[in-house]
Amino acid sequence: MASDQDNTEWSTAVSVPPERIRNVCVLAHVDHGKTSLTDSLVSSNGIISSRLAGKVRYMDSRQDEQIRGITMKSSAISLSYSNPSSGIKYLVNVVDSPGHIDFTGEVETALRICDGAILVVDVVEGVCVQTVSVLRAALEYGIRPVLVLNKVDRLFVELRMDPMQAFHRIARTIEQVNVVMGLRMAQLMMLREQDPDSNVRDATEWTVDLEEEESGSGFFSPEKGNVIFCSAIDRWAFGLEYFADLYSKKFGLSKNVLTKTLWGDYYVLGKAKRIVRKRGLPEGKRKGAKPMFVQFVVENIWSVYDAFLGESASIDRQNRIVTQLSLQVHARDMNGKDRLSAFRAVMSAWLPVAPTILGAVVAKLPNPREAQVVRMPILWPYSVSEEDETFSAWQRMKEVLMRCDGSNKAPTIAFVTKMVSRERKDATAKISIPRPRDAGPISETRPSDEEPDTSSETIAIVRLFSGCIRPNDALFVYSPRFKTGSDVNYSSDVVIPKVCLLLGRDTAPIDRVDAGMVCGLYGLEDQVLKTAMLSSIPPDQFFPMLGVNRSAALSSTSLVRVAIEPHNALEMNRLQEGLRRLNQADPAVETYVMENGELVLAASGELHLERCLKDLREQYAKIRIEVSAPIVAFMETVAGLDTENRAGSCPFPCGKQVTVTTANQVLTVRLRAVGLPRKFGLELDQRAVRERTFISANRTVEEMDTQYSEIYDALLSDLEAEPWHKEKSTILTTLSHTIVDLGPRKFGSNLLLRNPLVEENIPLRRHALSNYIRFKASDYGEAQNDNVQQAKDLRHEGDSSILDVQDRVRQETAKGILTGFQLAVQAGPLCEEPMHGVGIILEEIIFDWDELPEQGISDKFGPFSGQVISCIREGCRLAFLSASPRLVEPMLRLDIQATSDALGSTYGVISKRRGTILSEDMREGSPLFFIEALLPVSESFGFTDILRKQTSGSAQPQMTFSHWE
Repeated sequence: MASDQDNTEWSTAVSVPPERIRNVCVLAHVDHGKTSLTDSLVSSNGIISSRLAGKVRYMDSRQDEQIRGITMKSSAISLSYSNPSSGIKYLVNVVDSPGHIDFTGEVETALRICDGAILVVDVVEGVCVQTVSVLRAALEYGIRPVLVLNKVDRLFVELRMDPMQAFHRIARTIEQVNVVMGLRMAQLMMLREQDPDSNVRDATEWTVDLEEEESGSGFFSPEKGNVIFCSAIDRWAFGLEYFADLYSKKFGLSKNVLTKTLWGDYYVLGKAKRIVRKRGLPEGKRKGAKPMFVQFVVENIWSVYDAFLGESASIDRQNRIVTQLSLQVHARDMNGKDRLSAFRAVMSAWLPVAPTILGAVVAKLPNPREAQVVRMPILWPYSVSEEDETFSAWQRMKEVLMRCDGSNKAPTIAFVTKMVSRERKDATAKISIPRPRDAGPISETRPSDEEPDTSSETIAIVRLFSGCIRPNDALFVYSPRFKTGSDVNYSSDVVIPKVCLLLGRDTAPIDRVDAGMVCGLYGLEDQVLKTAMLSSIPPDQFFPMLGVNRSAALSSTSLVRVAIEPHNALEMNRLQEGLRRLNQADPAVETYVMENGELVLAASGELHLERCLKDLREQYAKIRIEVSAPIVAFMETVAGLDTENRAGSCPFPCGKQVTVTTANQVLTVRLRAVGLPRKFGLELDQRAVRERTFISANRTVEEMDTQYSEIYDALLSDLEAEPWHKEKSTILTTLSHTIVDLGPRKFGSNLLLRNPLVEENIPLRRHALSNYIRFKASDYGEAQNDNVQQAKDLRHEGDSSILDVQDRVRQETAKGILTGFQLAVQAGPLCEEPMHGVGIILEEIIFDWDELPEQGISDKFGPFSGQVISCIREGCRLAFLSASPRLVEPMLRLDIQATSDALGSTYGVISKRRGTILSEDMREGSPLFFIEALLPVSESFGFTDILRKQTSGSAQPQMTFSHWE
């Protein structure tokens, strides 16, 4: 095993220029080989032996990761790479991320701090569900990817394809990825056209060259150098540039010409020494002609496979290949009995993985300075007018962020993407002293005030956008809820005791890190829960980033919940502290206390829950705990009534009209509940995360009013394209003019609708916008002072002496209606679960001014606004109950790969779990069947184990959240 020579060199370095830094994450579907690929990159720095690359899974430091063979936690490592032609040394920070759907939160922590991505795709399985999700998320974050087609060896070893068949399979896989890229680019460009000033304009800058490409050419293309062909397990990889350089020297042709023609529909006329397209070939030679990629690349690699692993393998052929390629291979490898080891030694000497991948990363992916110009408008979408008092502070932050300024004079601005807890290297193992049998178990006599556990340490994974960080630097810590100004509740001070480089399982201390780096910081465990901003800028001048927003492509719901309690009641404090630390270290987990005092742990899926419980028992709480059966999250909806039961003012199926009155009899409201079309609710759910981010809170109320209208128009336009639109045209016509608010959390699948007959002078929309500003300010910390002041002005408008009493009542009514609606849809009457796909219609609002108290709008029943909130909340619940209430459960989409022998058993297991088969397909050139099905989450526990047992491991499922049904 190699020494720490490289680590020491980087640790003693004062600074690394941003131009020589690359921050990349490795993205892929589960089992597509990203961790094995990362092993080869790690071995290039001597951290592990090259012989162990693909086997040791160095970045999977957890025991359960090694046992299951999948990555569960994102981990980072800093690697050194020297350009062979220029000799320039680069620092490449590689973040390995999980591919399993349960751990998408870990993927997002990697995307927030990286500028580029290595997208790994299994060339046999092609583009899978998670491939699409991670690629779309990378584009949302403005990240530029390179494509690595992995497991090319399977085409020869498993599928026994000839070179021509392999070429077509590779080309189809590239086309599949380009289709995903093209669809996402078209979507982003449409958003850019709708709002030219929005941040989505910059998200497409990396791919603007798509418009300039020839017809049929996509973003990923081997001749561009952004596609690598690879077999991580066999330790080889190459790009077209290598073979272009090889054959340019051999045949005396231009390297640039060969780079452009080695891929695609290009052929060689041997005698004429010309490169032509297929139509340029003589008619007699077109049939059976081999493209240059097949003739000069694939056939050569296949011949090496055949010489070592084929039926005609021989020592003479193997030695002749080594001699012809002038390779330096150890005699021990060539003379050994294991031909596979000899083959891998030859391939790694001929086409080494690390130089190929890292070379493409350095050449094709942006450095931090280039990337921040594109990514800052996405992560930091602020605009402040010159008249604003904070303009100078905003201007300075913008300049240093765009320049990635690492000078001593630049302010420090850094983002904490996650907190990592690990065992201390110098921790002393705790030894339990045996006790007499009659003394009882140690756990029963353990004092509740036991000394805190010091065997673990917490490291913050940080991306530095500006300035530098040294040990003992004093910085401000800004939580995700911080908003510009002197908000002491969401900011604190900290002194950084230690700075380190990330080396996978280990760390190396460093004296300083500069802008553009990814590093680890100690001493933040008491100040940071999950994410935070660090800066030397004081609170009254600091504008936080939006890095805490979740990507719409990776948004996941905590569908599985369990109640937990300590086996020994005296250890409750340790359990609570363990939950706090687990919540800090896991970006996707949720922990909270129920009204009855139960501690609840919520996770994204069964595997995620299993890992969280293991960590809680063995690492964070270190106690024995009792866990309840899984509790699945449900939602509440209404079915509505038949169309014959429509009321005169309700143009579509709805429940009975409900009348509610405030306690002081001043306000009477008539409500109805309606079940919205299923696809309408699904569309709202899918848009929720994006729209909450899209409506930036630094806009004025008037601008947001226009923005709301644009969102509704775009939403309805999308829905009009659906086949069911003709049947529901009256619904869409009504919705387009009466939407007042959405919920829960201000943009969900439930609508508050206003009957056109309701008084126009009740300012519902204006107060909805005011609530949205305050919602964004509290949840994301992105509201500006002027807009927060607008919200405050609206909130206190009712106290103005200018308004008469009736106007104040209308103001309080508007605020109360919106708040009551949000409270109602957040917890329905059936089982206090959120509502889904429900429309609440305000049929009529009646004021009895004679009942208005003489002393004002408050009386013995309390503030009028509180009366309205209670009244509307109760009215919404009653209307809901009158409209045929139903429970909806979450459904999972199953993507199963199974052999033909396992199809019967697979269908049997799915049907027993209330599953529904959607499709069955056999991919060309593959012996596997691909099955799509739906499965209720409540039936998913233990499904994977039972399916593998019933099919003897021949069926492999992948579960993703689909919808509510």
